[in-house]
Amino acid sequence: MNRISLIIILFFLSITLCAQWVDDPNVNTPIFARAGDTTMPKIEMTSEGHSFISCFSNDENNYDVRLQYLDGTGTPLWQQGGILVSNHPAMTYVTDYDMALAADSIAIIAFSDVRENGGHYHPVAYAISKSGLFLWGNDGIPLSTEGTYEPDPKVTVTEQGNVVVCWMRNTEPTTSIVIQMISPTGELLWGNGIILTSTDNSGYEYPVIMPVHTPAGNSNEVILLWVKRIGTSMYAPRYIAAQKFDGTGVAEWSSETIVQNNGSMPIYEHFNFENDENGGVFVSWFVYSGSLFDCYYQHVNSDGTNALQENGIVFCASQNRMYLNPVLAYDHPNNVLYAFCQMKNGGQDNWGILGQKFDQAGNYIWISSGIDIVSLSQVEVENMVVQFTGENCVLTYLNAPGTSLSQQVTCTSISPDGTFTWSNQYKDISLVQSSKTKMVCGPFVNNQMVVTWADGRTDNADIYAQNIWSDGNLGQIVGNDDHTASTKLSGLTNYPNPFNPVTTIAYHLKSSSLVSLDVYNLKGQVVKTLVSEREIAGEHHIVWNGKDSNNSAVASGVYFCKMTTGNNQVVRKMILMR
Repeated sequence: MNRISLIIILFFLSITLCAQWVDDPNVNTPIFARAGDTTMPKIEMTSEGHSFISCFSNDENNYDVRLQYLDGTGTPLWQQGGILVSNHPAMTYVTDYDMALAADSIAIIAFSDVRENGGHYHPVAYAISKSGLFLWGNDGIPLSTEGTYEPDPKVTVTEQGNVVVCWMRNTEPTTSIVIQMISPTGELLWGNGIILTSTDNSGYEYPVIMPVHTPAGNSNEVILLWVKRIGTSMYAPRYIAAQKFDGTGVAEWSSETIVQNNGSMPIYEHFNFENDENGGVFVSWFVYSGSLFDCYYQHVNSDGTNALQENGIVFCASQNRMYLNPVLAYDHPNNVLYAFCQMKNGGQDNWGILGQKFDQAGNYIWISSGIDIVSLSQVEVENMVVQFTGENCVLTYLNAPGTSLSQQVTCTSISPDGTFTWSNQYKDISLVQSSKTKMVCGPFVNNQMVVTWADGRTDNADIYAQNIWSDGNLGQIVGNDDHTASTKLSGLTNYPNPFNPVTTIAYHLKSSSLVSLDVYNLKGQVVKTLVSEREIAGEHHIVWNGKDSNNSAVASGVYFCKMTTGNNQVVRKMILMR
């Protein structure tokens, strides 16, 4: 190797090692840039704005699992390329996997690979701390040794901190679902797992799992949702079912809840769901209706009953287009639901995005035909993700102004009245013309969101990421730039957390501001106002003693501290454990 080549390599290596968020959408930040195919990123955000990002990487003809941990500036806190989670043999193709966050500092990863029992595909789970320690052993915890095919595990964490994993099991001629609870120390709490099998040859497929959220914040329950295929044919009708399980694995509803059976969902198309923060769940889907597709949603109450009319509420009351691939976002404090979906014309050669807003009874808040967030055009749009920043929705999506090999990543911010909040309505966060897939977004933390995706700009695919602030800006905060997240406030912490019964809340103001600091419960109710006055720039601390505005001690559970300065907001999750 000559001297010039070595200098060039060292130069680019130094850039990668010091990678941070950039403000140029033509660059973006590489997270995993490897020689083979790297795909299927997942992301989890901590309350301090750090992010775990995982992926599959095809190294030496095997899909390995890797994980990286970044701080709020986008700087990797682990070695270049992250850490190798597992290189056990996998299939020659990838199936889905999942990641969740435990104790605000531990990445829980569940995936399937081939380890034993005749080369079958079985789920395993890992717990990895922010310092890179493998808390459940270097080989994780095998969840099954059945002699069959078990792909696509999904994982969540209950309010009590236990991990629950669900997955499909091939039980010819149909399929079943298995769920398992794991303690924080890695103990399997439900024996060999709870098995859901139909008695009428229905297939139970593509399960997802979510924690039950309650006002007390100490639930150990979960809600399982799945696709119910009626019959053994792959073309058989496919509906959505749900069931709630307590911490011992016992089903709480007398029978499974049928969320929808008003038409078969397309093969391999699934559904979207959103926690209602009160023991229930919102579910959305799309089905073939007449000559077009329509999107619907249903609200399943905490007791398993459907809150809305049978088979749900349609997104758009006028059926003159195709509506597909819905996503939901629930504004819990205001008890309203936002819904977005992909639009197509009848010829399926024009694409757009429809937005709709519903009240708690399922009534349209915006016009009954919805609002065109992205008008129909020949630019293909797909892979939508929605997150809240304050009361505004930020919708992120892929769009292809040329071909599917020249996609971009774009964001737009929508106010509660359905108008755009940024001066440039659409903010491109990646303008590199390349194939992009599997885009995911973390929630806004301290007014910053991180977006990550698989990107074919240099080879088959690498994993890139980009931050965006709630005002639509990218990159680092520099000087006195008027970033929503920077000019008035930064950081909101409390310690200890969890606490009993006193915690100290700390925050920093970058300039003198009128500050509101409120504690909310899971119902969105203000428990106590701690600050409501103008404060000078600098560090501030205030103690909350676990009491409400009537000086009565509040119950153990999850609470949220929200700091507001002007139009800027930062929220911190706090856990009171008496």
